[in-house]
Amino acid sequence: MTEDTAASRSAALGNQTAMRLVFWPKRLLFFAVFVVCTVLLSRAELGLGRTLAITIACLFLLDSALRPLIQRQLRRLDRELLIALQQGADERLRQRYRSYRFLRLVGPKHELLERRGRIEKQLGAVQAAIEAYLVALDEAPRRDVPELARKLADLLYESQRYEAAERYYRISQDDSHANAGVRARIARLVIERGGDPREAELFLRQAIHLADDAKRAAVFRCQLIPLLAERNAAAEAAHELALVEQVLANSADSDDLQPLYQQTKQSLSASRGG
Repeated sequence: MTEDTAASRSAALGNQTAMRLVFWPKRLLFFAVFVVCTVLLSRAELGLGRTLAITIACLFLLDSALRPLIQRQLRRLDRELLIALQQGADERLRQRYRSYRFLRLVGPKHELLERRGRIEKQLGAVQAAIEAYLVALDEAPRRDVPELARKLADLLYESQRYEAAERYYRISQDDSHANAGVRARIARLVIERGGDPREAELFLRQAIHLADDAKRAAVFRCQLIPLLAERNAAAEAAHELALVEQVLANSADSDDLQPLYQQTKQSLSASRGG
């Protein structure tokens, strides 16, 4: 996430007034504490090593004191946003967010911007939500990037910005964040933009492997079968169709799968020339 700035990516997504990156106050606070401690301790002539050690200890204690307070404030903010949302999505959501001044000063920027993104999305301010998620991605630690990228990709997909959506869906998928639905959506986006069918096939096979139940896997198989038929892999396509039929035969709750199965079967028959 360091190759380009949130502002440049926001402009690339069609924003006319890219979001400004502000200096996060918590960093300023820690820097001020560092400077004050260094100056005061240097006057005590403790030596450079002891001065730095005590200064770092002070910063560690300050951070340890702030963390539980910040987490409590985040949980409280989430509860209040949920209540406001239940009462109707309006300007009260933004007002609740703005009322947490201390949290916005010292809280984790990426988590707050993720919440801001949710608020703006709920209020229909799509571009503002995209901007919030972009900056959140720049600020987030690596472990939180996949989830934020997925939320941004969902928003871009809903906004019909498919090329950008595909890019962030791909970012969201690593070894610890593999998601069947996302893999299948990437496959559809690859197909729709006229990309490599083999790549789309790979993503659909991954989605089938990751599916949490046989019925969902069957849906992905129905999406895979036309790709197999297109490259004349008739035996593989027939095998996948047979697996779908097994699910239909063994599942009591498969009525919604039946239309997709019939459509896929007809498509496969047509590709065979009847």
